[in-house]
Amino acid sequence: MKRILLSLLVLLTATSLAAEESAPLPADVQAISWLGDTLRVLPLDTIMKSSRGTKLTKAKMAMEKNPDGADELLALGKAHDGMGDYREGIAIYTEGMERFPDDARFPRRRGHRWTTLRDLDRAFADLDLAETLAIELAKQSAEARPAPVTDRLRYDIEFHLGLAHYLRGDLEDAENRFRSALTWTDGHNEWRVSTLNWLSLTLCRAGKTAEIDELLAEFPTTMRLKSGQSYFRLLQMYSGRLREGELLPGLNPKAVSTTTTLYGLGQWRACDGDLPGATELMDRVIESGFWSSFGFLASEAMLARDLRLEEGE
Repeated sequence: MKRILLSLLVLLTATSLAAEESAPLPADVQAISWLGDTLRVLPLDTIMKSSRGTKLTKAKMAMEKNPDGADELLALGKAHDGMGDYREGIAIYTEGMERFPDDARFPRRRGHRWTTLRDLDRAFADLDLAETLAIELAKQSAEARPAPVTDRLRYDIEFHLGLAHYLRGDLEDAENRFRSALTWTDGHNEWRVSTLNWLSLTLCRAGKTAEIDELLAEFPTTMRLKSGQSYFRLLQMYSGRLREGELLPGLNPKAVSTTTTLYGLGQWRACDGDLPGATELMDRVIESGFWSSFGFLASEAMLARDLRLEEGE
């Protein structure tokens, strides 16, 4: 009975949220930003377009070979995300939720992309559902599970719920989610530096500077990372081992990771009461155009909700 109720909940979530869509956007528009800007698919450079286009082609071919595969459908949605067409990705994840109602990966992915498209209500609905499904799946033996549940899935759900709360300004909930996400990061340095960064900024915004010192007291000065170097360097600054002036020079304006650094520095300035300085850096994030990055989302949210108001604009 519990499984039937969960399946019904998935189907209701998949269909009712789509029915609540407000006035449809033009075909070439992905979303409207919190600052009122029109957001469209970003052009990819030649190398990235070729690489991601190849992944999309392979994902389509895999679906043709196995049209009933959940893994193949999920990969197709991720491939569309990689091309910057998040609305098509969302449509595929919606199909996945309808066809595979026990699979927490589809609402997890769709929740992430609702955040990307600035729809936090839908993001929370999907991520809460993903969490419920993942918890229920984890109670079953691996052999009996109708869908996979992994540490990465559990981490992703917690992290993206934390981020959604952070963007909305629900700092206590964001802190709790990021702390919970940390429990899944052992052995995964890239997950750890990302989570520590957003948790540190959450504590910063909440005025809990002593807790930041405690959190980062034993953070290493070196770490092997495949990605996340921007987060790592920001953490070195939050812990007092680097100065802001050591992070700003040499930033590549064409790199998405630059939005991470600029936002982190800007939020740190805001926490120190330097609102004009914070606005300056977050404006640079907006000028970058990388509107799907976490740093861009957070800058946009701060500029729309907090900084412009506090500066009296």
